[in-house]
Amino acid sequence: MASITIWKTELKDDLLPNVCMKCGAPATTHYEKSFRWYPPWLNILVLAGLLIWAILVSILTKRATIRAPLCDEHAGHWRIRFMIAFIPLLIALMILIGGITLAATAERDPDQSDLGGVIAAVGGGSFVLWLIVAAIVQSTGIRPTEITDTTITLTSVHPGFVHALEDERDADDEEEEEQEQRARRRNRDRDYDD
Repeated sequence: MASITIWKTELKDDLLPNVCMKCGAPATTHYEKSFRWYPPWLNILVLAGLLIWAILVSILTKRATIRAPLCDEHAGHWRIRFMIAFIPLLIALMILIGGITLAATAERDPDQSDLGGVIAAVGGGSFVLWLIVAAIVQSTGIRPTEITDTTITLTSVHPGFVHALEDERDADDEEEEEQEQRARRRNRDRDYDD
């Protein structure tokens, strides 16, 4: 997979090529996705205090919305990834809470207390497993590596999308250059006429 820096003016003017960002096939749909990004070094500030970290993250977070061209197969790219990450989290939390509740309310029956402890341990293990799955899902999806006031850099995009966007930019540059040359010729012709 590749990375690409996209100008926010390209997003605003809807100038992305009709090529699937995930597989490089012809795009059949566009999915509006909002991204948020903050400098990763801020995460070290969690050690200084959650409130300090939260304040700085809220101040330094940059946002960008993109109408991502996708094919039918990848139209649900972000929705599916959200579900893969969210549903196991809910299950792990329900198991963990159920085990803790069972262990806490089973004062009279030691067998239930042991069962509650086992269920709570399974829930805790499920939570750790969820962290691993969520990290994999996050790292393999299309995501920003940087957002500035003028650009967004995305990673895990298909090289075919990158090439198509670069080709469109080159064609736009050539067209602008031709227009400038025509304008210079017209100005030169006017100067000769005078």
